[in-house]
Amino acid sequence: YYVSTTGNNTNTGTSLANAWRDIQYAINNVAPGDIINVAAGTYAETLSITKALTIDGAGSGSTFLTSPSAGHVERNNASVVKTEMG
Repeated sequence: YYVSTTGNNTNTGTSLANAWRDIQYAINNVAPGDIINVAAGTYAETLSITKALTIDGAGSGSTFLTSPSAGHVERNNASVVKTEMG
């Protein structure tokens, strides 16, 4: 699945051309074990991850997570396989 700053949460999320907008929306809508590919850009979100999944950013110098709680990522009984975001 794909997330992009130019995406829309009404898209299917199944390609970069049809990417979702929000990482949390992707987390909520994928199955355990799925991969979320996050395109380069800045995402102002607080994430709550409650399942095992892979979040794969475009690299630590290209994909950034910012939020009022300083990029807080809450993992409730979750296993994040890979994250590459600044």
